[in-house]
Amino acid sequence: MCAALYSKDNKWYRCKVIRTVEKGRTEVQFIDYGNTEVVRPDQDLRKLPAHLLAFEPQAIPACFAYVRCPRLSQLQGTEAAKYVQKYGQNTTLQACAAEQDGQVTKFVLMDEGEEDWNSSLNAYIVSEGLAVMDKNVPDDVADDLEGFYEFETEAQEKAIGLWKQGPVVNLSDDEY
Repeated sequence: MCAALYSKDNKWYRCKVIRTVEKGRTEVQFIDYGNTEVVRPDQDLRKLPAHLLAFEPQAIPACFAYVRCPRLSQLQGTEAAKYVQKYGQNTTLQACAAEQDGQVTKFVLMDEGEEDWNSSLNAYIVSEGLAVMDKNVPDDVADDLEGFYEFETEAQEKAIGLWKQGPVVNLSDDEY
């Protein structure tokens, strides 16, 4: 663990080195935020003081529970990201940790005080056709997700988002 200079605000943040991109360029991940950046190790990396090594990273690997969004590089990925940014940024959402998959925590994101998962950001992104239902939904939550399936069917019928080109089939883990 070390510190890297973040180019957007010229402040130093804790990070871990991910890989060497090319000579004189290293990719780091800011462990308290989760974002990555390519830096110059000779100028933009520093040793951390010992007292800052004692704190656990504040960012955790996470994703939406029960739905699959396309990656930024995939069809509709940018549109899905903009939707999440528009409705999830600069607002307070309650994160319900729905399940743990290895190192990744899967969340349902809702307005504070909301208890109906059908009124979650997860459900809304499905209703816009910008995400699909996960094929591996546990039986014990299937009833809670009934609205998600209805939203997905409506998006298919309206041919919106991912459904513009017809049925979404054979989704690989690399794409979503």
